[in-house]
Amino acid sequence: MNRSTLVFFVAVVVVVAVIAHCNSRSRVAEEHEPSTTATSPLVPPAAPSPVIAPTVAATPIAQATATPPFDAIKASAHVQPAVVSLSVFEPSGKLLRTGTGMFVSDNGKILTTRSLMDGGAHAIAKTVNSKILNVTGILIDAPSDDLAVLECEVKDPVTFVSPRPEPLADAGARVAIVHSPLGRDKVPAVESTVSKKHTEPGRSWMELSTSVANDGLGAPVVNARGDVIGLVTRGPGDPAVVVRPSATLESVIARTPSQPNKAKFLAEETPPSPAEGPLNKMPLAQSPQAQKSKLIYSPAPAYPTSARSSSGGVKGTGRFRLTFDSRGQVKNIVILRSTQNGALDQAAIEALRRWKAAPGEEWTLNVPITFQ
Repeated sequence: MNRSTLVFFVAVVVVVAVIAHCNSRSRVAEEHEPSTTATSPLVPPAAPSPVIAPTVAATPIAQATATPPFDAIKASAHVQPAVVSLSVFEPSGKLLRTGTGMFVSDNGKILTTRSLMDGGAHAIAKTVNSKILNVTGILIDAPSDDLAVLECEVKDPVTFVSPRPEPLADAGARVAIVHSPLGRDKVPAVESTVSKKHTEPGRSWMELSTSVANDGLGAPVVNARGDVIGLVTRGPGDPAVVVRPSATLESVIARTPSQPNKAKFLAEETPPSPAEGPLNKMPLAQSPQAQKSKLIYSPAPAYPTSARSSSGGVKGTGRFRLTFDSRGQVKNIVILRSTQNGALDQAAIEALRRWKAAPGEEWTLNVPITFQ
């Protein structure tokens, strides 16, 4: 190799080495140089990106717009203490029918349906606390609306309800028929619904979606607030049972006379036939007063269980004097001749206390009674 070639070769090697060295320094400088995006005063640092939560559709809370459940027992609680079970008897003393009523005054006036009293000569009312009260008669009746106000003998003021006139309930209104818990079915209240309402000149009524048992006649009907909106009566046609509105009830109650001696029953005032059973031949006294007066209720005494024995029943004949007041109520009983058996005498007296006569002058009656 000549000298010129060697020089050229060395020069090339030097140039390559210098270029390689410069490239190496340039890469080191770049690695150690801070980022201009973080320190440059001219370019503000980028704001952190907000975290965006996934969108969830908000579900509105359901409003309590649904009608609350209807509770017939709760709705009738206020009226229940004023409701009574009624038993109506024929002039012979036989049970005619049972029904319902409610006290509308603290002195014992009872509002019920007139058809319940039809043919009756005597009646008793049984309260929710099992007290038995004597019904002396009807103070006023409204045949067109089948309503009647009875007079009942009470010693102390009773719980009563005063119906307030309200518009007829609309069809679909939920109501409760308030029965006496001492009635035949022992159910204090029955839920129902108003199906129709009717208005005619001089009278109006509502129909119910459910049927009503016979002993439900005279039962008050209340709304969800416990207000008396009507009374169950016989219908003017079809259906056979309807509800007379509270405005009609108040009108009948307002016409009730205050004189006790105006009370009477609807049965014909005819003397009963001689009672059957343990009471054998009961001729009436032949006094002029007895001839003019008429018994309207004379139940026969039941043979007392305590007078029975293994060999048969005890026999006996007694004679009793009854004194009736001007209202036809028995005010006094005198044993003129004993049956010679205390149980028989007591059974006779208990039956005679329930006898009724047509209102009029005070009079007496002698009654022979034979137990056999």
